[in-house]
Amino acid sequence: MALLERFPSAERRFVLGALVVAAAALAFGASGALGKGGAGKRGKHKAKMVGAVYGAVYTETNGSPNQVIVFDRYANGTIKEAGAVATGGTGGHQLQPGCPSPCPILDTQGEVILTPNRKLLFAVNAGSDSITSFRVTGTGLVKVGVTASGGPFPNSLTVHGNRLYVLDSGTGGTPPNIAGFRFSGNGKLTAIAGSIQPLVGGAIPGLPRQIGFDKTGTVLVVTLLANTSGPPPAGGTSNTIDTFPVSSSGAAGAGTAHNSSSNFPFAFAIDPNNHAITAQVDQLTGPPGSVASYNAAGGAMTTVNPGVSSGGNAPCWIVITKNGNYAYVVNTGGGAPGGPNVAEYRLSSNGTLTSLGNTVAVSGEFANTDDALSADGKYLYVLSPLESGSSSMPGGNSHVDTYALEARGTLRFIGSTPSVSAPSLSGLAAR
Repeated sequence: MALLERFPSAERRFVLGALVVAAAALAFGASGALGKGGAGKRGKHKAKMVGAVYGAVYTETNGSPNQVIVFDRYANGTIKEAGAVATGGTGGHQLQPGCPSPCPILDTQGEVILTPNRKLLFAVNAGSDSITSFRVTGTGLVKVGVTASGGPFPNSLTVHGNRLYVLDSGTGGTPPNIAGFRFSGNGKLTAIAGSIQPLVGGAIPGLPRQIGFDKTGTVLVVTLLANTSGPPPAGGTSNTIDTFPVSSSGAAGAGTAHNSSSNFPFAFAIDPNNHAITAQVDQLTGPPGSVASYNAAGGAMTTVNPGVSSGGNAPCWIVITKNGNYAYVVNTGGGAPGGPNVAEYRLSSNGTLTSLGNTVAVSGEFANTDDALSADGKYLYVLSPLESGSSSMPGGNSHVDTYALEARGTLRFIGSTPSVSAPSLSGLAAR
């Protein structure tokens, strides 16, 4: 409850409602099943590293000081921790339903992102209200600089062309906003005049979850998770998704609030046909949650598919394959029976979703979060912070799971990295 004390009493009532509703999503306890396809218990990769380094996977410690952790990626999809690079900023703790205070992870999508050409990487420093830029080189990451984010508690980033936008999710006394930047070829950020806009859907500071461009780069979408507009418990479906037009100069205009098809929209990904495929926690009576799709063109956010069951507890993080044929959603788990898993979907060109099933929880995992696809589209990486501990408290380390994409879109568990001595790994990007 310490985090609740930072919120004004008028807002605290709604936040408390959200905490009660989502408690099932992150009820503490350990899970223990084996990975899909007969993979053994979590531990070192079952497959050996093969040949030269093909790419990398990145996450951040969200600590003080904040660091980006780099994993080398090999031809067979396995990854190995290769080092850490300081961001020059600090991480931060945010309001997270069901997580003990202070909760170490950032409960958002887009904390660490690569540009489409994979030559630049950006990371948020939530605790120092800044963004760090890196160049991706053949010998590792090179820090370009640290730039003020334009608001309090930056937790999500998105890029289109040479424009970067950040979601500043706010603090107890300061409302959330978005802010825009241009970046040069070497990653230097310059603020876009007139780009800072407040959220408009009755957002509760600390609860907005993601910002993202649509396919055209002329619309920004923000999910609020919960707000003061809906009836208690906080959120409902009223005004839980904001959209902002983006002018030719790159400046965002005033936002418009939209209703979600079910409760607590968390993260989304834009498919090639400009649908926002959205994970919705929807924990009114317990699991499962749902995955919905919306038409994002022109900022309409009209519902295409109101929701397909996620088959698990607290669906939050999502990625879509480059060809738009498949979507993968992480059911967070958070100690719930059955543990965390990944929901697999076939995605049609009109935005409808068909469930392909779910992976089986990996032994020893408490809660899984971010996911990312390798540049060649052959492997999915899933972050597992807060490894299982006691029945009342998650553990103090993190690791990354690796899955291979099968021909029909299902996932085959390959293995996990050894534990990283940090409970707070947040964000995931891969090349």
